[in-house]
Amino acid sequence: MKDFGNKIAHKITKSIATWRFVFAFLGGCFVWMFLNIAGIIHADPFPFILLNLILSLIAAIQCSIIMIAQNQQDETLRKADGKRDEMLISILQIQSDISQHITGEESTLVEINKKMDEILTKLDRE
Repeated sequence: MKDFGNKIAHKITKSIATWRFVFAFLGGCFVWMFLNIAGIIHADPFPFILLNLILSLIAAIQCSIIMIAQNQQDETLRKADGKRDEMLISILQIQSDISQHITGEESTLVEINKKMDEILTKLDRE
């Protein structure tokens, strides 16, 4: 059920976070006010108390839905961070292994270089 709720919250957040929704919603509010001021309908006279109530309820619900979607986003980012940390640890381990291998090879090269110097000194003496 939690996954279903998160999916619904994400879809709603995705649809209400658009300019199209903002302009449609404002248009609907202006039409409501016009119809009531012009006397075409008499559901909510001038102070628009019903409209204010509806807007307050919508704001409260939207806030909750947006927070649910943000929590889902945070969980996704935390999971991604965990995977990234695991990858960084394995990369550091590989880097350490390579560094140790290079250090081992370096000492071998130093020994070979010393032997070559010894041979060259012997050849110079002869």
